[in-house]
Amino acid sequence: LGTFPQISHAHGEHVALFQRVLTAPPFVFLLLLLTGNLAWASLAHLARGLSWSSLFLCNHVGVYVALSASLFGVGDLHRIDLWVQENGFVWQGIDSESHLNTEMPFAIHLHRFSIDYYPPTLTLLDAESGEPLLGQGDDLLTLHADTTGELVGHQVEVFEVTTAAPWAANADDKVAAARVKVTAPDGQSAEGWVSAGNARVPPLFVGLGDVVAAMPDPRARVFQSDFTLVRPDLEPMPTFIRVNEPMRIDGWWLYQKGYDLKRPDGNRWSQIEAIRDPWLPVVYVGFGLMSLGAILGLGRAASLLRILPQRLEPTPEEPRS
Repeated sequence: LGTFPQISHAHGEHVALFQRVLTAPPFVFLLLLLTGNLAWASLAHLARGLSWSSLFLCNHVGVYVALSASLFGVGDLHRIDLWVQENGFVWQGIDSESHLNTEMPFAIHLHRFSIDYYPPTLTLLDAESGEPLLGQGDDLLTLHADTTGELVGHQVEVFEVTTAAPWAANADDKVAAARVKVTAPDGQSAEGWVSAGNARVPPLFVGLGDVVAAMPDPRARVFQSDFTLVRPDLEPMPTFIRVNEPMRIDGWWLYQKGYDLKRPDGNRWSQIEAIRDPWLPVVYVGFGLMSLGAILGLGRAASLLRILPQRLEPTPEEPRS
């Protein structure tokens, strides 16, 4: 299923057979057969007493609980995408499965969306085709003031680097730019400003014959949403989320999923993903049982290793070889 992602809602489009395995009757039958056998085997061993085979029970009950909860709880899993602009208010999102508007039990009032970028970089492009001259796997040149570097035989001198170009239309645009000098292998050189630009500010390039020095779009390192969570009959709760630092509220996990800074309205938009999986604690219980079974298995293996030499020793009647 990881190799061939499954599609549950095709919206009228044709879906290949290997992408709808989860809804195929033979697959569903085999799942029911598997979980039924696990349940029957576990109950049969449990009837003999817990001490009869705790290793077997932990492993099989753990697999049964984790598998049943993850499969039969799919219908209760919700993934909602919430798009909200700065100083905006949202209480509805788009369900990732059904693609329908879904009303949330809370609302989000976004106050500020902030991004921390990696340092700007420089690359060389073919002036005619616009294709990069760097080979696959070659590193871009990281731009730092008063440094030098080399790209595809071209020497690069960096004089100045800024994250807020003075010609930006808005002081909050934070347009990265750098003043560089590029020298070709034949000695020709060109100097000027390079910038990736943004939705309101055009990019800048430095041309040198059939080569163009350009600044790729900056890569975000950390992006964060500062907002107020509004719930019925409760005090508004100021909070924030950032990448890899989600928050949990009323059974929902809120993740910072993405952003959009290039919309025509010029506003910053934050994409927040809300996930609710009520069966997840049950799955963790199954994992815990399987882990306990693994520990019991290691203990049993250790006891077998201790008695193995005794079993290999010859009896007094047997001559030693």
